Amino acid sequence: MTNLSKKTLPISGIALVCLFVAGPGVCDPKGEDFTPGLKGIDSDANGIRDDIDALILQKYADTPIIKMTAENYARAVQSFMEAQTNEEAYAAAQKSGHMINCINFVAFAPLSNIDNYTRSSRLIKDISAYTANTSERFEKYWSSNEMIGGGRFHIETKPICD
Repeated sequence: MTNLSKKTLPISGIALVCLFVAGPGVCDPKGEDFTPGLKGIDSDANGIRDDIDALILQKYADTPIIKMTAENYARAVQSFMEAQTNEEAYAAAQKSGHMINCINFVAFAPLSNIDNYTRSSRLIKDISAYTANTSERFEKYWSSNEMIGGGRFHIETKPICD
């Protein structure tokens, strides 16, 4: 059996996580931001990493509402990953939940259409997988999940999309 270097193993693990979360053929590491740190590269300072901006433009910009909800969801997931306190994690998770409702019930309505359901699910999985695409980001993302463990969240009757 071949020994893997310390550098290869984390990247292989990330590819496996991406495969598990987003599915086969979805995660294309070409152009993906693997820089150290949680923030990554955000050249235009819009709160979205450049690689995720590119993903949104490539796959989720067919209508202004789909693009807007994808961008808002990307910001919410990034904030969730960067949360330092239980309160910050809870607020970011609540915002993320609002954006998922918006994606599901506004951008891709009606979800009873299988194509809309599939695209909605893919958008959520893609952005989550890209956001947590390094060992450091993945560990912090799960740390934020632990901070909200046992939390209760209010679900709005009408989607909040801002």
